[in-house]
Amino acid sequence: MIRSVLAIPSIYDLFQDLLGGKHSRQYFVEQHVRAQPGDYLLDIGCGTAQLLNFLPAVNYFGFDANRKYIEAARVRFGSRGVFLHDTVTERSLEGIPPCDIVMATGVLHHLDDEAARHLFVLAHSVLKPGGRLVTIDPCLEEEQSPIARFLVLKDRGDHMRYPRQYRDLANKVFQDARSFTYHHFLRVPYTMCALELKKR
Repeated sequence: MIRSVLAIPSIYDLFQDLLGGKHSRQYFVEQHVRAQPGDYLLDIGCGTAQLLNFLPAVNYFGFDANRKYIEAARVRFGSRGVFLHDTVTERSLEGIPPCDIVMATGVLHHLDDEAARHLFVLAHSVLKPGGRLVTIDPCLEEEQSPIARFLVLKDRGDHMRYPRQYRDLANKVFQDARSFTYHHFLRVPYTMCALELKKR
């Protein structure tokens, strides 16, 4: 029931904003994405592309498997990006130019280890040398509050991990991996893990 309701773009965006999504998206873009005007940026699982509200004039390519999310992004942002209703595969990336940044927000905790490794491989293949993959996902943590742990485990994703587990998966593809853990990213107790992965 919850999954079907959140598949509606307007409800999904409202739910994110009620939790403090605008502030967290802005912080994520400023602190971790750090895009510069003119950068080529691929957004895997872009949703309704709300991150564009906080990005400079980049060459943006957004992929999402939810057609309604992509339609909402096209209406909202028009020519500011290319919005594709598709999953990211070797085939779907054939028309994407080499990128400075790849983002995957809230994606990894929906993927099992093999699918997550494949995402890292695909991101690595499309990045320019020196380019970065930046991710953020809910996570488990030894020191998180009971409320945060409860909420994280109620998330729609079936593959919740500890920060070290996200980082260990990334290290199988990216040699340069850093993780950052946040306990107060939203208005409710919640624990998030951001990764910055650089292609050498």
